[in-house]
Amino acid sequence: MGEGNERNQLCECGSGKKRKKCCKDKKPRIQSVNMDMENPIAITSYELTSNGELKLFVDGQEVTPKMANLNISLDRPNKKIKQTLKINQNPMNLQTDLNALLHDYDFIYAVDTNTSNSLINDEYFSVGVALEYKNYKKQELQFQSSFTIQLNHKEKHLAEKLGIIELIKKIIIDKSLETNDLKILLVTDHDLGNIDRYNSREIPMIEDTDLYLPKNFTLVYASADKKNDSILNSMISQCDQEASRILKETMR
Repeated sequence: MGEGNERNQLCECGSGKKRKKCCKDKKPRIQSVNMDMENPIAITSYELTSNGELKLFVDGQEVTPKMANLNISLDRPNKKIKQTLKINQNPMNLQTDLNALLHDYDFIYAVDTNTSNSLINDEYFSVGVALEYKNYKKQELQFQSSFTIQLNHKEKHLAEKLGIIELIKKIIIDKSLETNDLKILLVTDHDLGNIDRYNSREIPMIEDTDLYLPKNFTLVYASADKKNDSILNSMISQCDQEASRILKETMR
């Protein structure tokens, strides 16, 4: 009876599914906090609280990293480890709990883009689908809306970035972000290797342009994992499936 009741509880990962249909018996994920301490340093002790807060110490003195990420990955037999999520976090308040990190944001968006395989009138055609979630009192995520982005462009490899930029433009207009301080988390399954550089504004979103990530936006990487490891993975998966469906219908 105890096992049956546990299987029917909502899964701790935040996917919204019952445990028996989500994390129960699935391949374990590797969760880690990666940190840049700026200079070589030997951590002598750490403290992990019951709510997932992580503190680091050197000889009893608490230390703070320059930058930190929460990473979740899947260890696959005979294959390269697959990273399923990477999210920046405040170095002053290190967390091992994804839900705690999400509470820092007012709105969470995900966008994924599907592109035609051939040129149409000398241009590629792409369909992007975005989902919007609002964080009520920074405690509960609720679905708000979804919308479609259509793009015509010359270079196929730019489709994902163009989709992100169009979404940012829409958010800024809809939320009047030029005059308020809303914190926006933007989820993508694109360009994992440069996520940190976009967030630090070290490089522009598109090479040789001045299109940098706005200061109140944070990019996070999440794979479109069919097992929906987290709400962020689930959002990307939904965007991917819907963008693929709309693209096929439009091409027909």
